[in-house]
Amino acid sequence: MSTRRRVTHIKPRDTPLENDFSKVLAVEERLRPAHHFPPRKLHYLTFELTRAGAAVTHSGNDQFQLKSGSLIIMPSGIRFETRVDPDHEWDTCYLMIKGRWANMIEHKILGGQSKLFHHAQAPTMLRNSLQHAVALALNQPPDWHWAFLQNFCQMTNLLSQTTPTINTTRNSIASIRKLVHLSPNREWSVPELAAEMNISPSTLWHGFKSTTGHTPAAIVRRERMVIARRLLEQGLSVVQVADYLGYSSPYSFSRSFKTETGFPPSHIKSISVPK
Repeated sequence: MSTRRRVTHIKPRDTPLENDFSKVLAVEERLRPAHHFPPRKLHYLTFELTRAGAAVTHSGNDQFQLKSGSLIIMPSGIRFETRVDPDHEWDTCYLMIKGRWANMIEHKILGGQSKLFHHAQAPTMLRNSLQHAVALALNQPPDWHWAFLQNFCQMTNLLSQTTPTINTTRNSIASIRKLVHLSPNREWSVPELAAEMNISPSTLWHGFKSTTGHTPAAIVRRERMVIARRLLEQGLSVVQVADYLGYSSPYSFSRSFKTETGFPPSHIKSISVPK
């Protein structure tokens, strides 16, 4: 249930918007803690910004954490569900559109992919553009159509600069996992990873940070500990695992393992390997 909701449906016929939009829906709302949106199918291209609070959205096998500054872009036709954090209200605004402009964004910027796109922390200008577009549609001041068009054009340009990074990041995560499993004894610096993937180190680092909230190094550490845990469960000693992963000493490995998992490697072995 909403504690506050403002919504407007716009049919742009006979307005300056009619050539680019067939329908526009703008919403601002604050939802109670633990509110649940059941699974549903979208019929609009949708841009949703979290302004405060937190929620979790599921789409297919993907799960996305939404917090202040998070932006999700959902093409028409996808199914998703959202659950608000049980301890906080969720303050969000979103813009839903149909028409020529929506088709252009879905095919040229999102690549025609039927999946949700997520900015863990969207650029400030992009967040401001979306909020301004929603406010214009809700309040409709004099000549608001022209300001809306100008603002949405800016938003589209910003999307074209940032959204391809999301696709790059998805592919990069899989590539990093593959590289780590092929050479688990390497620490894999960002320049080394970028060189293997034929992208610049800055593109790789900023793409990860802006879309996942983590760095490539965090993925490398996590994957190396995944390998370590599997080897420990198979009965290898801490000394053997440390040597396999290229650590200078068992102590260095044990410290890294505990930092990443919260418990020492001996804990895994004592649980998983029969005496």
